[in-house]
Amino acid sequence: MKMSLKNILKNIYTFLEILHTARTDAVSSWDSQAVTNAFHWAKYCERIYKQAKGRSFYGELDQQVRNLASFPAVNVAEPVDMELLSRSVDLLRQAFLRNAQLLDELILVQVFQLSGVCKSSAAQLENSIQELTQRSTPSSQLFSLMKVVAGWEAGYSALCEAVLETQVESMLLYLHSSLETITAENDRLLTEKLHRFVQQDQGLEIIFNVALRMDNHSKDSMVYVREFLMAHLQANGKKPEWLWKVTKGTLARLAEKWPDFYTIYIHTLVAWGKCFEADFTVTPFHWRLSKASCGGFSLESCSFSELCQHLLQLLQQHDSLIGMATRKKLDKLCGEENFALWEDVRVELKTAAQS
Repeated sequence: MKMSLKNILKNIYTFLEILHTARTDAVSSWDSQAVTNAFHWAKYCERIYKQAKGRSFYGELDQQVRNLASFPAVNVAEPVDMELLSRSVDLLRQAFLRNAQLLDELILVQVFQLSGVCKSSAAQLENSIQELTQRSTPSSQLFSLMKVVAGWEAGYSALCEAVLETQVESMLLYLHSSLETITAENDRLLTEKLHRFVQQDQGLEIIFNVALRMDNHSKDSMVYVREFLMAHLQANGKKPEWLWKVTKGTLARLAEKWPDFYTIYIHTLVAWGKCFEADFTVTPFHWRLSKASCGGFSLESCSFSELCQHLLQLLQQHDSLIGMATRKKLDKLCGEENFALWEDVRVELKTAAQS
């Protein structure tokens, strides 16, 4: 080996000190350069392992590394040996992500980048998110992190799914424990908590996914979630803004599961459609929202194309009840007032289905 055994052991010792410190409160004062240096030493140790593996001196080096465990400053939970060095980057990543004192979102993004998570498989990305949740990271910070790393494309998608999965499971456990000994006061507190929760980023998406996974839970839990969600939607269903807080696939799955939800969903889409007017100032003309008829709700994500995408998701259920009901509803709308809009919707849907 090009470097002396003494220097190699000194550098490995440096990494072990860093790994220990990364699990302590001291990490709260680390800046970007300190994190970069930490991963530099982690990658150095992995290189040493790869260079030594299968070589005649591997056993001797392994014993020397084991001897480092006798030093007081080497205080790590794992057995100190060459196999530990092979996992240096992962161990350091875990230490950072599980440390509740590491709050800087940009530093967290740097940890993802330097550990190679942003280029890794969806499974490894999901594991990293689970490590964050083990320290009870607030969902608001997780979703804020998602926005920062949105440019990772496939990685961002996997991150969304991993965070959602974790939050859904947490909510299912919370509901199960809360409804075991329900009282009037507990019921009031739980309802208030859920009302606050659905106002958060992704809150409504999480509750919808909880509703989709209630089959294996108690009947009381299923009834409670259903009644809460339906009451919330009936109170807010006149404006389509709630639709933009839930993915179209999730909406379609719940529409298939709950006929009464499908009724609210399709009525909301029809109300949305009635807010469009033909714009003849451009050629060819297009459908735009009429500010006078949209009731003052936000126009963001409320295009004619978006409306068609929601209906297409329902129609893609093909021979299911909601697919047939949606086709029947469109046929009826094409014979009513503002029929031109719905005829154009059908044209758009037919084109999309053929593409």
